[in-house]
Amino acid sequence: MLRRFSLLSCLLAALVRPEPMVAQSSPFFLRVEGSWTGQGSLAGQAMTTTAAWILAAGGSQALLLTALIPSGQKKPTFEGLLRIRTGLSQIGHWHDSQMEDHVVSRATLTPDSMVTHWTNSAGANGRSHYRLVSTDSLEILDYIQPPGAATYRLFGQYGLRRILLLPRPID
Repeated sequence: MLRRFSLLSCLLAALVRPEPMVAQSSPFFLRVEGSWTGQGSLAGQAMTTTAAWILAAGGSQALLLTALIPSGQKKPTFEGLLRIRTGLSQIGHWHDSQMEDHVVSRATLTPDSMVTHWTNSAGANGRSHYRLVSTDSLEILDYIQPPGAATYRLFGQYGLRRILLLPRPID
């Protein structure tokens, strides 16, 4: 049975501890903020993907909430929360409904992309590539390098389109 957790509780926990962060220095987070949906695959299984990028704690943190729904089903079998910040030895975490907590050790940002480098509890290294293809199109590629392996292999691939642009406060 898939153990589930509340993404809302993770979101609230992330909002409580403001810390200096990458989001303040990168236009990427401003450009992807909003809600997205699309299709893709995880470990070869077709999935519908929903995602929301949120700037939180006064812009000091960027959050990505995602849900993956296998084709033909109505409920997600996988949900996750990515929280990115800086100022510590770790700049972020990935928490998911499989009770995984991946440490994000590095994030490389451009105005159109972000690549995160992470390690899971089994000691495998991973990379996640987030790339704006256009203003309303986002591509996500997930790679893993099992312990002892020489190369990374693709395990997740998603193409999303923007469905909601979040309003920005007027200064």
